[in-house]
Amino acid sequence: MAVLSDWKSCYTTSGQRFISFYLTYSQTNAQDFDALAAELPNLQQCFEQAVRQEEDSQVIRFWDYASDFLWFRGYWQLYSMWGECTLEAVRHLNRYDKEAWLLSELGWLQMERGELGTARKLFNQSRSIFERAGDARGTCVILRYLGVVCFRMEEIAQAEVFLENALRVAEQNGYQGMIAEIKNLRGSVAREYGDFEKAQRAYAEAREGFEAVGDLVRLTGVLRNMGKLALEIGDLISARSVFEEAVEVCQKIGRKDMLYGCQLGLAEVEWQASNGDLAGQLALLARNGFSELGMRRDVDRVDEFLRSFERQNA
Repeated sequence: MAVLSDWKSCYTTSGQRFISFYLTYSQTNAQDFDALAAELPNLQQCFEQAVRQEEDSQVIRFWDYASDFLWFRGYWQLYSMWGECTLEAVRHLNRYDKEAWLLSELGWLQMERGELGTARKLFNQSRSIFERAGDARGTCVILRYLGVVCFRMEEIAQAEVFLENALRVAEQNGYQGMIAEIKNLRGSVAREYGDFEKAQRAYAEAREGFEAVGDLVRLTGVLRNMGKLALEIGDLISARSVFEEAVEVCQKIGRKDMLYGCQLGLAEVEWQASNGDLAGQLALLARNGFSELGMRRDVDRVDEFLRSFERQNA
């Protein structure tokens, strides 16, 4: 029995060293997505071991260090699994601040997967916690998220209200990055209303804001929207140029979801430019990518495009 006990103790100690090493590794390389990708199997093994051993603090730290990598590199199934496990961990520890952020992040995942009602429910739960805690940054973010989900549910007037409130909080607190993101979203609302001049101004201000803070991740979003606007007003040259710029940035930073959106944008440009073969190739690339990420709403958009494409070429 003593030998077995010693073996278990040695195994536990070794396992903890393994977890500790990769916690330090993921913390050190939190912004180096290539480094995290190279060690993903070990990170996954350590995360699962921390979950099994109910090491809630370690579970939370893994999420803090690696969740951005999982999201932006397109490991959305892992992101969902890690997020649900981390939500349990923060609730075990009564970490209401962390719970609010996790609810918002998991809500965004549901929204991208087309589960808009579920997303809004999670966003409202998050908002309640942020407001009770007096967390201005969290409140600003979740008002913005609620604006996005209302926009996607075609509740445009309500989306505007949420975005106006989010912008007011951001400006009061000097949240420059969020000001840029909210302007990006308000540009899309203006585009929905057909006010293209207002949309152009908002997108230009958002782009300037992202470039000022060096946020390449969110810069891809406003570039995609600028391409959509140029396409909508019939400026194919500008649309192609800005979509290609967005694709280049997406490839540079390894952002998959936005890359596929820009490929679809380029497919629409090439279709309108009568380059049918290239349009079809780009659309299929986008569809395969969206399908891999589980973005059903976007898969449906590509399918609609392909059906229109096929009808025209029948």
